[in-house]
Amino acid sequence: MEERLPVKLIVLGGDSSIFERLSKLIEEHDLGYILERASSSDPPSLADLVESEIAQLPTAEQMELHDRIQHREDVLKAARWELLQEIARRHQAEERVHQYLEELAHAERLASVGQMVSGVAHELNQPLTAISNFAQACRHTADGLATEHGEQIVRMIDAIAEQTERASRILRHLRSFVRRSEGARESTSINQLVRDAAVLLEVEARQCGVRVVLQLEEDLPEVLVDHVQIQQVLMNLGRNAVEALQQQPSESCVVTIRTSRARVEGIHVCVEDNGPGLSDDLCERIFEPFFTTKEHGLGLGLAISRSIVEAHGGRLYARPRESGGVFSFVLPPASAGDGE
Repeated sequence: MEERLPVKLIVLGGDSSIFERLSKLIEEHDLGYILERASSSDPPSLADLVESEIAQLPTAEQMELHDRIQHREDVLKAARWELLQEIARRHQAEERVHQYLEELAHAERLASVGQMVSGVAHELNQPLTAISNFAQACRHTADGLATEHGEQIVRMIDAIAEQTERASRILRHLRSFVRRSEGARESTSINQLVRDAAVLLEVEARQCGVRVVLQLEEDLPEVLVDHVQIQQVLMNLGRNAVEALQQQPSESCVVTIRTSRARVEGIHVCVEDNGPGLSDDLCERIFEPFFTTKEHGLGLGLAISRSIVEAHGGRLYARPRESGGVFSFVLPPASAGDGE
């Protein structure tokens, strides 16, 4: 049962019989009222009671002071909230500045490595050329040998020449990849760009136990591109696919690069792997600057790649799939670029 507070009744004036009858009535019905008789011989009138209550109300000055205090408290609360927000923004800005400085230092290191790679490639190209020339001379000599091992010697010399040419080709592509792009765009075959990028990608993929498969549609229209920048996009997508397969059994790891004619937009290039898939949310967030799923990643590769493709009038996107990542970009044909 709900407990109620006692109610006090004060009898003003009147004779004692009225007070006694009220006391008896309250006691008989157990009303729980507290009955008291006014102590003053001259009880206050109703007007006096009303006037007393009015006198206890706050004055206009008190109300104004209260409003000013309340307003000041509201202002201080808002200022405190804004201060906390500003502190949080400054912390975020400091973190971004620190991240930018780290990225700048990394870019400077990459620039230094690019210069060293170009120099090393130039130096290595000379002995490789000499090896190739000696192999050709040995082959001519071996052709004239009438021994039972003559054919085997020729095959071995041909293998030396072939591997020497392959090493020279890798160095040429490496020098082309690291040199500074002048921004000039040329009409070129997208299939040739894919083959050139695959030469470099296969070196890293082979070390990781990953096969690189090319499925290139023939007779595609040429594209008007900066070939260094588009090779950068292809290398970034290819390396991401190789790294996504690190936890997979090596015998089943495959990166496939496809080219085809898009129905409307132009030339379609697709890089896919058979590793872990991508969710719908990750397919868009993965292109945000500084967003990365790698432990030591910078989160800039895909953002830069998308900006490069968009600067060429195309678009780069990822498709969600439960098994394997799929990254695609579309470039307009050179004829469309010439007509703009």
